[in-house]
Amino acid sequence: EHCIETVFFSRVNNIDALCCCEGEELRAFVIDQLEQLNISTYHKKILDFYFKQFHTQLITQTQLHILFYTKVMPPALGGYISAGNSLCRVFMSIGETTVVTDTTLDTVQGRYDLLFFNSTYENSSVFDILKVHCDQVWSYEHNVPNAHNRCMIDYRYQEPNIVLVPSKYLRDEYLRVSAGMYADKLHILPIPVDLICFDLKMQKDIQFNLTTICAIKPIRNLTFNIDIVKCLVDMGVPCKYDIYGMVPYMSDGSYLKVVEQYIKLQNLENIVKLQNALSGPECISRTLKRYDFYLDFARQETYGQAKIEALACGLKLIMPHVGNNSVLLPIGEAMYAGTAEEIAEELYARFVKDNFTANRREVYRMHAKVHFSDEAVSEIIKELLWVDLTI
Repeated sequence: EHCIETVFFSRVNNIDALCCCEGEELRAFVIDQLEQLNISTYHKKILDFYFKQFHTQLITQTQLHILFYTKVMPPALGGYISAGNSLCRVFMSIGETTVVTDTTLDTVQGRYDLLFFNSTYENSSVFDILKVHCDQVWSYEHNVPNAHNRCMIDYRYQEPNIVLVPSKYLRDEYLRVSAGMYADKLHILPIPVDLICFDLKMQKDIQFNLTTICAIKPIRNLTFNIDIVKCLVDMGVPCKYDIYGMVPYMSDGSYLKVVEQYIKLQNLENIVKLQNALSGPECISRTLKRYDFYLDFARQETYGQAKIEALACGLKLIMPHVGNNSVLLPIGEAMYAGTAEEIAEELYARFVKDNFTANRREVYRMHAKVHFSDEAVSEIIKELLWVDLTI
């Protein structure tokens, strides 16, 4: 009851190569033998967790080798957090995953069971280099097809064995653009969140504090959000609104200058603040837990990883009915539409007059856990592997 255990798992080709450097003896067991051993209750819990979260019949039959291509290295390896990097974390829990970027292509050797290509095919030469090393190819696309990239879609989906998109909305968009040609290989794989980082410890009481974490959001989205805040202030609602840059694009001086001028024009300098860029799940989680509401009025939203992270921290999502937004909310939660004044009145009626309480936070967090946790996404990947990957 009074100890800390550090536990890891790995795969080896030769048991005899392992060396016992501490303890009396090192031995290997098949799964059926575990029931015959006198294992402490504490360590049984660890084994149960492993079998529930990571162990599948596929993994027992083959040592899965995955080649994961991404343009930016995962945060643990020095890069910025992104949808693809969150998926990389999940793949690392499923099989031996080698991460490769444009600068490390020359290091790829040998054969892999699977290539996970996390990128649009702007650099088709990279795709051609990597696919020859792999028995099967999966690609991941989280951008809405539009006039700019529509010409690329046919080529992009001729190559991979499986194409993954983060929601039914995006799947329908691709089927519409592609006339249903790829229905047999398009699968939905949500963006995962690491709920270990996004916990609710020491959560404060509810207040009307709003935040937005931007990637590159059009200025019109932020000014509309600021209009909503202005209306709330005029209605006597004490609130503050902080805007964070999730990636370094917020350092663009002209972009920030326009937003700052609009804040000044609305006399909200003491209420609306432009904050620093954020990187890494711990930093984002630490920041989000200071707030009660996540405000977003993007006119066209492809997915919104920051919204999922906000849900995981128990924040209420305030956003319009566009794109994938409806799948992000728990059943019964409302979207918001209309002018800034109309939306502010809806928010006031629901969250101020009706005494919205903090116990809703756990509802949002559980919704994120059920649909977007590492474990939930891992199970989807395992099902696809079991059905489609040739062993």
